[in-house]
Amino acid sequence: MKANLKNIKITDNFLPQRTYESLKASLCDNSNDNYWKYFPGQAWEGDGQGMFAALFYARSEPNLPRPFGTIDSILAPILYKPVWWRIKLNCCFKEDENRFIYWHTDFAEIKEDEYSEAGINMSEEVTKGGFGNMKTGILYFSDTDGPTVFKAFPNFEVECKENRFVQFPSTYIHGNYTHTDGPARRLVLNLNWF
Repeated sequence: MKANLKNIKITDNFLPQRTYESLKASLCDNSNDNYWKYFPGQAWEGDGQGMFAALFYARSEPNLPRPFGTIDSILAPILYKPVWWRIKLNCCFKEDENRFIYWHTDFAEIKEDEYSEAGINMSEEVTKGGFGNMKTGILYFSDTDGPTVFKAFPNFEVECKENRFVQFPSTYIHGNYTHTDGPARRLVLNLNWF
């Protein structure tokens, strides 16, 4: 199996502007202590300030029901009634230099020796777990110089741009760079669904 660039779909102005601004305000401007959690699995030595995440939905139940209901009511009709697997908001902070974080898929941790030359995670966990048909989507809430990149396509990157949505098969190994330009926070809504 080989990754195909045609399976990465980028949509600018994904949501109507008023809907986008309302969703962004309701998700990104929350200062409740129970909302943002430090995500230690991605805070490796040398990773700077690491990442914070607000987990809205995980494997069959809402973690934060109110934001999940808002997200579902807005995005489910556009994505043709998805069966959600996970929804979370990722927050990374501006750093002094652009630094690659690491390669991953959203459903399974992969070790470097498991990287497919084709840029696809086809581990036993994927094939036996039924993740081969899952989709990943990223909705960007900030303009930064921290792009999303794909293992299979070293010369291709998706620029982090407000109200841009990128969709791809969840088996595609991807990562992102930290940002040095733009707002203090790089905010993306990460969606996984069947």
